[in-house]
Amino acid sequence: LETDIKGEGLEVGRETARLNGVPRSVLDFKQCDWADAGALPADSFDLVIGADVLYFRESCAPIAALLRRVLTPTGIAVITDPGRAVAEAFMDEAALGASAMHVRHHDLPFLRT
Repeated sequence: LETDIKGEGLEVGRETARLNGVPRSVLDFKQCDWADAGALPADSFDLVIGADVLYFRESCAPIAALLRRVLTPTGIAVITDPGRAVAEAFMDEAALGASAMHVRHHDLPFLRT
């Protein structure tokens, strides 16, 4: 399932999938806001990959809540970020509470431009 808050991002995803020969039956697309914890079904994903989704400090808690809700008990979330300060706040938020997630930070300088 590919999600994006804007429809334009989904169109890019559809075209990328088509160009790479990904059958339409393999990948679904849904417009949704990760800050809306009810946007996706609970306990339904073994893997969530979020690329460039952390923009504002106030979105950290809702995004962490969404991940806690949608990941299966053994699920993994991989969140990539270009180095914004809000990423640190997200890691702190994800590690808090009774349903805290195990958080690891990997700095990959070779990916920086």
